[in-house]
Formats: sequence, structure tokens, C-alpha cells
Amino acid sequence: ELDTWAKELDSYPITDAFASFASKTSLARRRMEKWLRSKQEWTSVAGWALVSSLSQPGGALEDDELETLLGHIEDNIHGAQNRERHSMNNALISIGGRSAGLRKLAVASAKRIGKVEVDRGGTSCKTPDAASYIMKVAAHQKEMAQRRAKKASTKKKATKKKGTKKKGTKKKGTKRVPARRK
Repeated sequence: ELDTWAKELDSYPITDAFASFASKTSLARRRMEKWLRSKQEWTSVAGWALVSSLSQPGGALEDDELETLLGHIEDNIHGAQNRERHSMNNALISIGGRSAGLRKLAVASAKRIGKVEVDRGGTSCKTPDAASYIMKVAAHQKEMAQRRAKKASTKKKATKKKGTKKKGTKKKGTKRVPARRK
């Protein structure tokens, strides 16, 4: 059924929504592999959108597979169909956001690739420079990790404070009541 739906794709918003749905199925990986080989532009776009989803930390793709996909992107992006170039560029950014090791490889690939041209039909939308965008993703991830660490530290301190109680009392609800003696 996913393959049947993929053949009917004809716009990037629908394709992105479809790929998001497909990424949550047990067939995501096999469909990705098949759709990446498709000559039909929107089906291939769905395949690259799946690469983006499955390359997230904890995703179904292994680092060595992502390295192979980086090579494929680097070798083929400029000869790909219009929206396929856009999705390949997004996949490159997603792979670069996976880990520090892949970030280094993805940035190097992005620099070798250079500017990616996508015809957006007269809109003011621009295709992001993958190398600089990957670094923005890394900075954002670092900032979020620091916020989580700070929040966890604050929560731990608050829990420690709440956990101190007077000897011989037992906390029940929000009031302290004398502990029962046996």
C-alpha cells in the first residue's frame, strides 16, 4: 500500500507528510532503500525524507550506512531531479546532526558539493548551505544539552531539599505527621 501511495505523490508538502507517516512503520527501511532507486522524482524525494528521519539519533540506520549515503549524495546531488536535490541536501544535514563523527564527514561532503540549486518556482525560499546549517544544528544540540543538564541539576537539588525531613516524622501528602511506633 505504501508503494501504491508513493506513486501518487505530486507535491513536496504531501510527500514530506507521507514520508513522516512511512517512517513510523516497520517497512520504513525497506521502502527507503527501494524509493531511493526510483526514477520518479516524488518517490525518490520520499526515500530521501526517510533517510532524514531514520538518521536521527537512535534511528534505524547505522553510521556506516549513513557514510555510504553521504558518498551517494556527494556523487549524485547535482545530477538529481529538482526536488530530489532539495531532499538530498536535507538528508545531508540530518546525517550531519547525528553525531560528531558524522558531522565532520557531512561538513566535508557539503563543502565538496558546494551550492545546491533548487528551482522553487519564484518563491523567496532558499536552499540552505548544508555545511553552515550542520554547524547551526550542532550548536543548537549543544545548547539544548546544557539546558537539560541545568534543569536536571536544579531538579536534583530541589529533590534533595525536599528529601530532608525531621527524625521521627513521616511525610504524608503535604503535611508532616508523627511516624508510627511499633
